[in-house]
Amino acid sequence: MNDKYTILKREFLSDNGCYLTTYCHKKTKALVIYIELDEESLSSLVMVRTPSYNDKGIYHIIEHCVLSGSKKYNCKDPFKEIEKRSLSSYMNAITFADKTIFPFTTVNKTDFYNVLDVYLDGIFNPLFVDNKEIIAKEGIHFELQNGKIIPNGIVYNEMKGIEGEALTRVNLLARKALYKNSAYAYFSGGLTKEIKKVRSEEISDAYYKTYFPSNMAFIVSGPVDITRYLTVLDTYIAKYSFKEPVKFNYTNISLKKHQNKLKLLDDNPNILAFSFKLPFVNDPKGLLALSILNYLLIDIEGAKLKLKLEENGVRGNLYTDIDDAYNPMCQIVLEFDDKYNKKASKLIKDFLKNDAPSLIDRKRIKSTIEYFRFMASEEDYDSLPKGLALAISLTNDLLYNDMSYERIRRKSLYDELDEEINTNYFLEILNQAYIKNNNYVITKARPHLKKLKTGNFKPSLKEVKALQAKLNNYLKSIDDLSNLKGIPLDAISKNPINYPYEINNNSTFIKNDKNDIYYIKLMFDISDFSLDEIALASILSHNLAIF
Repeated sequence: MNDKYTILKREFLSDNGCYLTTYCHKKTKALVIYIELDEESLSSLVMVRTPSYNDKGIYHIIEHCVLSGSKKYNCKDPFKEIEKRSLSSYMNAITFADKTIFPFTTVNKTDFYNVLDVYLDGIFNPLFVDNKEIIAKEGIHFELQNGKIIPNGIVYNEMKGIEGEALTRVNLLARKALYKNSAYAYFSGGLTKEIKKVRSEEISDAYYKTYFPSNMAFIVSGPVDITRYLTVLDTYIAKYSFKEPVKFNYTNISLKKHQNKLKLLDDNPNILAFSFKLPFVNDPKGLLALSILNYLLIDIEGAKLKLKLEENGVRGNLYTDIDDAYNPMCQIVLEFDDKYNKKASKLIKDFLKNDAPSLIDRKRIKSTIEYFRFMASEEDYDSLPKGLALAISLTNDLLYNDMSYERIRRKSLYDELDEEINTNYFLEILNQAYIKNNNYVITKARPHLKKLKTGNFKPSLKEVKALQAKLNNYLKSIDDLSNLKGIPLDAISKNPINYPYEINNNSTFIKNDKNDIYYIKLMFDISDFSLDEIALASILSHNLAIF
């Protein structure tokens, strides 16, 4: 192992079938997590603590700028160029209210270190800190078009579309009431009226205040040569010394049934949302228990709250959503099919207070736990490899220096919840989350003909012309692609992935390691069916899948 690091702990996570080793860089105290998994994909993730402090989207703009050229890779869009040379199946950067992450994955070892170097050089040696034109292109600038001063910029245009969405605005209003004066009260992507006010100096200052190793965590997974990875990382962070990580401002404001009324653009649905700030801080067991209750009482088809609303003439799409950040929030959202129904709010309140407690049936709780346990055992991470999915989950723990890694021990939590079935635990969770919780906001959103206000801030004509000229020159400049590496042909395996299988009595058996789950797929020859019979077969297969 590299002598620039110490091992803080190493443990086997039986829930996930992997070893997890935590390293600490001696000079900077930066944490490095190695997830040892028997999988083909090599994955990397860099997490930066970036708590929002306004709605200008500062860290969202930095995220874009970091990926727009660096000291070693001096081109306007190195990631677009590396995509042409890479076998990576996933490269991204995401800004949250409290952090920014830079994840990627690939199945080729040569490719892994090529892409890793582009990421690390962008994070630690970006060009934008000395180049205002990059900030203008990626964030916000003003152009003179047909005699008018018009705002433009990648982040600005991206958020112009997102902030008009009904659920985005509902969520933002709730957060501003529930999390006042904390990072979670702000829109990390940025609001256009605030993005217009951003100055390039703000972007550079925020970068220097947050983008240093002591304020970061590095996670790597898969068949990675960990000694080589640690050596590569040290070449970038060795120039730094320890510096206190960014402090977070946590809020514990108590509300008394706050209400918001929101006007939306005319093509949005009528919406009613109950947003609860939850008391389950660093309590993954409590959040999982609430998820089970939500599924059983509200989300599932035929859930009691859905039936109650339908019986009273309230129709729409009802669902819940839990944000499991440090200060978690749960929303009960009703998107009406047609007009806003005034009865809905009272019906939901009455259900939570009077009906829900009596509906906590132990048999149904047990069956729902089993359903959730099965879903967890499937380890379906959409298009992400398991290692990268675990890495993303770990960031919420690492963000607050919690090295218990409870968030990825979900399978053990189901065993703990089994022990609570015959107790009052689930009723207490319901009380804490909804019945006795005054920290909630009711938002009523209705369509409105007027356009959203995006602010009137505009720079002087002289400033616009000067920056536009510099930006045009920057965009016309020639990229230096000499340091971007491809993958030599001899580094690419010519052998296809082998999935062992055997055929027995016309049945094909494919081996898998999905935690003792058996999948069965029945296929029938219907080549001699008429068109009418094919239509009936489709209906039959659909009904069999339901029942």
